[in-house]
Amino acid sequence: MSNPRHWIIRGITPWIWKLLPGRQLTALQQFSIIEKDSGIQLLHGMPLIDEPKLKAHVFQHVLEEFHHGEMFEDLCQRLSDKHLYTKIKPRERMLSSDASREELADFFSYVHVGEMAVNRDFVEYAKTSLPGHIRGVFRAAGLDEGRHEKDTGDIVLDICGGNSSMRDKKVCAAWWTRRWRLYKQAMHEVGGLSLTIILSLVYFVLGWIAAPTLRRRLNAKPEEQLEIFREQVMAFEKEFD
Repeated sequence: MSNPRHWIIRGITPWIWKLLPGRQLTALQQFSIIEKDSGIQLLHGMPLIDEPKLKAHVFQHVLEEFHHGEMFEDLCQRLSDKHLYTKIKPRERMLSSDASREELADFFSYVHVGEMAVNRDFVEYAKTSLPGHIRGVFRAAGLDEGRHEKDTGDIVLDICGGNSSMRDKKVCAAWWTRRWRLYKQAMHEVGGLSLTIILSLVYFVLGWIAAPTLRRRLNAKPEEQLEIFREQVMAFEKEFD
């Protein structure tokens, strides 16, 4: 298990989900959203595929992605004591209706590497120490993802005219695109965490400094509070006069 992500899935995720049930529900809902969104994106690409057999494969893929989304949503309902509604937030479409064949190859290459990553992740989730009914959902979804990986690879090869070298280049480029997007997402989350830590430190440091004045105001009588306010106004005017 050389992939650090897989080490986290197998070794850390079960403990986090056990200690933070809310985090578990959020993660499972996110899986549902991702699967359904993948189906929507593929549905947009179907009209641009000419070969009937490939179009049939993509349509089967779409149905299975929505089925996976429903599986995760049903699991969330079983784990929650209240009704949950997984809303899909429409994202910017990755493929326009007038996309060229090269854009179509780029799109399905990105779908292909995504399927490869999801397939491996689901295998790892199915091997964790999570409860059996949760592992069962990942195992069932993973059975389809392995076929999706092969099918999307074949679709890219067909779009590239059977040129395996060209397909490999497209897939390699898609891997780097995926890594870059994941990196930007991670940096955004780290930036948000860093800002939270900095603001918390500022709050506590300034809070201790301001505590004596605030305590004095809370304990003061109304006329004393008014006098304190006047002193602060005068100090402000003197500072910025």
